[in-house]
Amino acid sequence: MSVALIITILYTIIEAVRDGKLLKGGCRWSDHTWAWLSRAIALIMISVATGVHVVKLIAVFYMIFDYAVNVVWGRLFFYMGCTSKTEQFFAWIGVNPLILFIFKITLLCVTLVLL
Repeated sequence: MSVALIITILYTIIEAVRDGKLLKGGCRWSDHTWAWLSRAIALIMISVATGVHVVKLIAVFYMIFDYAVNVVWGRLFFYMGCTSKTEQFFAWIGVNPLILFIFKITLLCVTLVLL
């Protein structure tokens, strides 16, 4: 499992750095669908290659990605954008970014322990 987690963490950081640099350069997305699909396919491929449940890998990606993008982009660590459907939903229901962080940590811990 540790090899799969290391690969997933490296992949997540690479994707976050790439997106952060694009955002710093002024690139903006109106739709995250293709990025979401390509990342899901990559995580499925890592899962199949290593035998680790894909939900674990998704939880690792979900925990790290947004915060890494924020750091690379130069935003606050807890910055929540308004483009992704997840961020739109959490903003709509009024979730504090710190609560979202706690949720992500809980999700990560639960998936690593139960799956």
